Amino acid sequence: MKKIIMSVLAIGLLTITACNHTQKAVPHTVASGYFVKNTYQDGQLKNPKITTRETFEAYFGMAATMDGNGMPTPIDFDAQYVIAVIGPESDRIPELEVVSLTQESDSITLEYRLNEKQEPASFTSKPVLLLVVDKTHEGEVMIEQVE
Repeated sequence: MKKIIMSVLAIGLLTITACNHTQKAVPHTVASGYFVKNTYQDGQLKNPKITTRETFEAYFGMAATMDGNGMPTPIDFDAQYVIAVIGPESDRIPELEVVSLTQESDSITLEYRLNEKQEPASFTSKPVLLLVVDKTHEGEVMIEQVE
């Protein structure tokens, strides 16, 4: 009987401990004014966490925009890193949207959604989602596409 009670207590303690993980939202900025270079091959970006300007510039170029001051979002790689998602090329005008960016222990999870227009366009494009994150939020980055 004593073993059964101890087992039940141990299971209860494990359950409470397992449920005690806390996820917290990670502040970020969605970067604009960048495009995926034509030299990029699908699957080439192995790690979505980019920590140096050299690596970033290997995949992305700058493009002036019509909004704000027309300049791309500034990125300070000494204090920030980028989480990058590059979607498949499509003629349906694809857009990538942040659902959530959370941190639990030493793991950061980005959940995103791919939205595409119903009617095809006369051109193709490769969607990109770039999140600028402060380096105080460190951890392995995992990417999950949600519906």
